[in-house]
Amino acid sequence: MLKWLFSTVFLLAGLSNLFAQVVTDSIKKTDTIPITVLNTYILRDYQGYDFTAGIRTYTLSPTLLRDNSSISGLSDALQTVGGVYMRSYGNGMNNAVTLRGFGPERTSTLWNGIPINNAGLGQLDMNLMPGGFFNSIKLIEGSSSTQYGNGAQGGSLLLEYHPDFNNKFNITLQQEFGSFFSWNTGVQTNYGNKIFQGRTAFLRNSSNNNYAYKDKATVGFPTKETVNANFFSYQIIQDLFFSFKKNWNLSFHGWFNYTDRRIPPPLGAANNNSQQFDQNIRLMTQLWKQIRFHGIKLQVAYLQDHLNFRTDAFNDSSLIHSGQVQLQYTYSSSKVFALISGGNFSVNYSEYQYYGNPITEFRGNVFIMTNWRFRSKSRITQAKLSAGMRQQLSTHYISYPSAHIGMDLTQHIKEGHSITACLAFNTAYRMPTLNDLYWVPGGNPNLKPEYSWNTEASFKYKMDLPWIDLSFDVMGYFGRTSNWIQWTPTIFGYWEPQNLTEVQSAGFEGGASFSLKKKKWKLNLQGHYNFTHATDVNNNFYQLIYVPQHSVKGTLELKWDEIYLTILPSFYSKRFTLSDNTQFIPSFFLLNLQAGYTLKLTSCAIGFFGRLNNVTHADYQMVLNRPMPGINFSAGINFYLDIQPNRQRR
Repeated sequence: MLKWLFSTVFLLAGLSNLFAQVVTDSIKKTDTIPITVLNTYILRDYQGYDFTAGIRTYTLSPTLLRDNSSISGLSDALQTVGGVYMRSYGNGMNNAVTLRGFGPERTSTLWNGIPINNAGLGQLDMNLMPGGFFNSIKLIEGSSSTQYGNGAQGGSLLLEYHPDFNNKFNITLQQEFGSFFSWNTGVQTNYGNKIFQGRTAFLRNSSNNNYAYKDKATVGFPTKETVNANFFSYQIIQDLFFSFKKNWNLSFHGWFNYTDRRIPPPLGAANNNSQQFDQNIRLMTQLWKQIRFHGIKLQVAYLQDHLNFRTDAFNDSSLIHSGQVQLQYTYSSSKVFALISGGNFSVNYSEYQYYGNPITEFRGNVFIMTNWRFRSKSRITQAKLSAGMRQQLSTHYISYPSAHIGMDLTQHIKEGHSITACLAFNTAYRMPTLNDLYWVPGGNPNLKPEYSWNTEASFKYKMDLPWIDLSFDVMGYFGRTSNWIQWTPTIFGYWEPQNLTEVQSAGFEGGASFSLKKKKWKLNLQGHYNFTHATDVNNNFYQLIYVPQHSVKGTLELKWDEIYLTILPSFYSKRFTLSDNTQFIPSFFLLNLQAGYTLKLTSCAIGFFGRLNNVTHADYQMVLNRPMPGINFSAGINFYLDIQPNRQRR
């Protein structure tokens, strides 16, 4: 019944425009379209996000994604965040987020407030997350289970789209071409009035992906060409928003993804023609009402994740259905106090052959969070305090509750100068995945949920003047996770997950930024250093695998009028590939360049962009025996058309 309801909602959404087009945020309405092209994946601290006081939070501009050829994926943009390491299996292959030493299954991704991590694997491939589809992208770097639920020990990624009810019609087109015969095509159109808004989007990607690499598994390290690595994908999104009288709002959302990827063999292995198909259907409807200080929001969602993996020897297919209902109540009497409470309830169903029997699992959680804001009469001192708690339960067990308490304190020294101190304490949890519990052979229904605690503190100085900006920040964190779930070999010849160990995560981050503006010129400099010491407490405090202890990232951007040049250097230290730290992947340095120009007209604009990746032709790997491309390029064109009522023309 639930699946039928969601399917009906999705069909109604599709009938509005038959799923025609894709990608990027609405263009602002002025006489000439002011398309700001900072043209680098610069993420800035976002201190205004409710209920996360003390936790480091970033926001990413979708315009930067669009204008820098990342319309098709979030991977490159996320890689520039100081504390992020992207665990990539090769160009266009599975690419997932690692935060503070916590792997991809410990980072939660939410789509319009609904968690969408694969229920079987517990993670999400960022190459299947098109950044240009969303006009609100936030990364919570740090423990955030209280705010965003299961699996957010390392952090959370929030992907949302918000309509502009002042919009009449605009359209964005993008065509990109790159090395290895790669093509990306994207279209998005936004349309409506003050009562109704619609967004239809389409994206297509393809590549032969036959890049050259050094085969270090062969004597002499000969240069070879990647085989069996081509991929093809397309995605469709439809959003419908209705704004009724008496503050009633209703919306429908549909998101379809289809990806066909050939999987190249690792170094030293024979080609067995591996191929992976991903098909994802995500449907959602939202209803919310505001009555003075009170608000209530109901969300109903259906998720279908179909993954098929085949080789010359076998064919493996999994299909998981997930239904979710989320109810939230909010109260805000003034700018001083706000409260949110509610619950999320889900059911997962799968007939996967490796689970033995059909599986039905129920999960749910209830939560309450509060936020206080204070400031002195002179507004020289401002403070934000947030606290909350969430309780998770499932068919098998009830986890320990997660909790959060944090504070931001800002002191304005004098005009344009301020210092901010942040402090937070958090606990978090992660429930075992369906694979952990039911895989045959090896699944362990007796697993306990992981439970962690974490504390972090940061300090930031900021100078913000009309022509110059300067900031410095430092941050440290420390925490531990018990009942860490780890798959290990058994005497019977198969692997089995166990609550084997305790993990300690400690680290330090430091950054600085400088921006200078003068007439049509703009100079922007950013630098970030990250130290991560994520260790196995029960195994001599060895560093966790695929976690670099040191990373350095920078940005140099020079812009004159609508012409820009950006330099993006980064460095990663060695990463261990065995738990006893006896084997590692060497450190590497990357250098990427970007350049572009935007031609603005009265009701439209045309943007040209180019990107040169791995300029130094570095030979590197993110995952053992999975080589990454050498020097490569991409170039493209954006076209923006904006039609609004009563436009004043010059």
